[in-house]
Amino acid sequence: MGEGSRSRSGSLRSTISTPRVWRLPLFSDQQGRDATVAYARAAFGLLSTLLFWIGAWNLLSEGKVQRRNHTDEFGVLPHTWLRTSAYMTVGLVVLALCDALYANAGLSGNYFAAWPLTQAGNRVVRVLAFFVQVTLALCASAVFWVGAYDMVDYSEHQTFLRDVVLVLGGFVVLFGTRTLFHMSYIYPDNDEDPCPTVESTLRVHAIGTVRAVASMVGQNMLWVGSYNMMETHGPTIIWREATYALGGLLLLHLTGAFVANSWIDTEYVEVRPQRASIQFYVRCVLAIAGQLLWVNAAWTIIDSYTLADTKWRNVGFLLAGVLFLFLNGAADGNAGVYPPYDEEEEDKDGEMCDETHFLLVDGRLNPNNPPVLTINGP
Repeated sequence: MGEGSRSRSGSLRSTISTPRVWRLPLFSDQQGRDATVAYARAAFGLLSTLLFWIGAWNLLSEGKVQRRNHTDEFGVLPHTWLRTSAYMTVGLVVLALCDALYANAGLSGNYFAAWPLTQAGNRVVRVLAFFVQVTLALCASAVFWVGAYDMVDYSEHQTFLRDVVLVLGGFVVLFGTRTLFHMSYIYPDNDEDPCPTVESTLRVHAIGTVRAVASMVGQNMLWVGSYNMMETHGPTIIWREATYALGGLLLLHLTGAFVANSWIDTEYVEVRPQRASIQFYVRCVLAIAGQLLWVNAAWTIIDSYTLADTKWRNVGFLLAGVLFLFLNGAADGNAGVYPPYDEEEEDKDGEMCDETHFLLVDGRLNPNNPPVLTINGP
C-alpha cells in the first residue's frame, strides 16, 4: 500500500514493511514491535467487525443460522422481494448521503466536499457529527448487504454446483469492475485508478456508482456461494470451523493482507506493492479466499457456539462491535467514511487518490478536513 495512498482500510501506505510475508512479527527490533502491535490491533479489529456484523445481520434478517435451519426466532420482516428491495434501496441512499458508497466497493471517491457539521467551529460538534456519519454508514452498509445477500440467495433450489457458479461469478464481477485487488487489499505498484471527486461531472459519478454497486453485488455472490459451500451442505462441526478460520488467517498473513483486512488506522503494511501480473492476481484471489474462510467459519463459531441466540444478545454484539471499532481506530475504515479527495494533495509519485491528513493549522484542526475520532493513537 507509497506513502500517503489511500485504500478502503483508511490506512496509509507506509515505508514500514516486512521483507518476507511468511516471517511472523517479533519483538527483536522496532520494526518487529511495530508489526506485533499492528497484528494485535488487527486481530482485535477482525473480531470487532464480526461482532458488529453478526449482531446487525441477525437483527435485520432471520439470521444465517436460523435461515440454515429454516426457522425465524426474531419475527423480523419476512424474507420477500419487498424487503430485499427496501433494504438495498435504503442502504444505497444512506451510504451515498454519508459519502461512503464508493469506499464500500473498495474504491476511492467522494460525492460531497464534507458533511457541514464536520466543519463546525465547535470541536465537540465536529466529533459528534463524524461519529454520527460513521455510525450511519456502518448501519447502512449492513442494511444493503442483507438485501443484496437475500437477492443473490433467493432461490430455494440450493445446490453445490449453484454455489460454485456464484463464487466464480463473483470473481468475474470483481475482475470486470477492476475491484479485485481493492477487495483483497493488495495493491499493484502502478495503481492509477482515477476516482470521482466533488468537481467530477454527473456522468463520471454515474459510471462510478454503477461500478461500485456492481462490485458490491459481486462481493455478495462470493459470500453467498462460499458460505453455502462451507456451512449448508453438511453438519456444522466446531473443529472443522476452527480449522477453516485459522486457515483463513494464515492465508491473509501469507498474502500480506492480514492487517489491511481489519480496517485499522495504521502506517504498518505487511508487504511492498508489486507489479500487476499473474502472480499478483493469484495473491489477490488467495487473499480473498482467506477472507471467506475466516469470516464464514468465525461467524459460525461466534453465532452458534457462544451466547444463546436472542435479540438482546444481537443488540449487545452490535453495540460492542461499534464501540470496539471506534476504540481501535477501525470504525471509519469499516464504514468507508474518509476525508474528501483533494487534487492538491497528489504526491510526487502521481498517486491518484491520496489520503488527506488531519493536520493542525495555527494550533487548530485543519478546517479543510473533518475531525478524526481516535482514542488510542494518532
